[in-house]
Amino acid sequence: MNTSDRPRVRWWPWVLLTLVAAVGIGLLFLRRSPDSQLARLRAQGHPVSLEDLERRLGPDAAQGRKNGLRLIQAGENIRLDRSRPVPSRSKTVEADDRAWAEANLGGERRAAWEQLHAELKKGPWCFADYTGGLFKGSLTGLSGVKGLANALQTEAIAAAIFGDSARAGAALNEGVRVGRLVESGVLMDYLVRVACDAIAARSAEFVFTTVSLDDATLAELQRGFRAAEGTNALARSLIAERAFALSQFQMSLAQLASAANAAAGLPPGTATPSSTGQDLAMTVYQVFLRNSDQRHYLSQMERLIQSLNHVGPASVKTVGDLENELRQDRFPWGRMLSRMTLPSLYKAAAKEFRHVTVMRCAQTACAVERYQLKHQKLPTTLDALVPEFLESVPEDPMTGEPLKYLIRGEGYVVYGVGEDGTDDRGQEPQKKPAGWDYTFVVE
Repeated sequence: MNTSDRPRVRWWPWVLLTLVAAVGIGLLFLRRSPDSQLARLRAQGHPVSLEDLERRLGPDAAQGRKNGLRLIQAGENIRLDRSRPVPSRSKTVEADDRAWAEANLGGERRAAWEQLHAELKKGPWCFADYTGGLFKGSLTGLSGVKGLANALQTEAIAAAIFGDSARAGAALNEGVRVGRLVESGVLMDYLVRVACDAIAARSAEFVFTTVSLDDATLAELQRGFRAAEGTNALARSLIAERAFALSQFQMSLAQLASAANAAAGLPPGTATPSSTGQDLAMTVYQVFLRNSDQRHYLSQMERLIQSLNHVGPASVKTVGDLENELRQDRFPWGRMLSRMTLPSLYKAAAKEFRHVTVMRCAQTACAVERYQLKHQKLPTTLDALVPEFLESVPEDPMTGEPLKYLIRGEGYVVYGVGEDGTDDRGQEPQKKPAGWDYTFVVE
């Protein structure tokens, strides 16, 4: 029989069927629900919706929001003199510095300062609002909290200029607590907290340079900076941020466009330019890729949150690994919402490393001041502070090694090596990306 007379095997239908089956299985895999991940989070008591976030605030949230508004108003009533900048840290008090201090602590402002201190003794406080399953973050309220930190910085520095160490110390201790007024919210709240804590640390640098505080005040301030350190502050914030992001994964195309407009500062109802190609791509994302993106987001967030529960070199490495994975992702077009949200969280982690370092430097500086008050001289090393003023020398979270300390004339610097990992001998932060450390400096 001639081979040409044999029946031909039609192989292409089987190839086509195999391809269709593979595509179908792949799409089913992509569309797998993240329900098991969400169930695990619920079992751990973590919020996964905005309603959960509101319940987590507790029954006093409504009253806390009212108290918060009164507190912000009390800060605004002081009406600080902003015609001159806050004086720079220096042992020499100039005439302009005294004029600035007089303008801000003058008699006509005395009642306003008393009202602010009275409000700061009240509570509870709340600057988050998720009622009705909606995020109602108040930029005005959060900027007002930062305004409180600036007001207390002004009071502490002005009092130090006048040599009023008691008032300066009291203002410092109130200032270091301000950041914790907003510790229960999402990432936006965390960033305000970090800014307030940084203001408190810079205020303490000026006060320590200018006047001497008593041991009880210094010990209280040392405890305040330790509480402000909150090594898992960002991790707690990211748990809330994750619940907020999960609400975005459930949005329609129109809602996503509206959210993007809001993030860009555009007024509600602004038309979003689109094309047939864009609309098609968004539809494909919504139908086939959203669940996969959500699973990826939850996985990356879990790694990030776990790494930040105890800030240290391992955290720094994990965040670096996560950033590299994001840059090298071979499936970027399928990670739309993940790629919109995760980069800002990695940047926040870098802020947390700096925040923890500076708070530890501030705690250590309080211990140095207490040692100097008792012995009338600076310690030669930080080990001299242990165990009377410190349980142990705090670690630099970037390296895991003890913080560094240098005596400079009558003053000193406590520092960690900073983001570049290089010891720059206590060089204070600059605008350049490298070549400086995370510092606490007393002249």
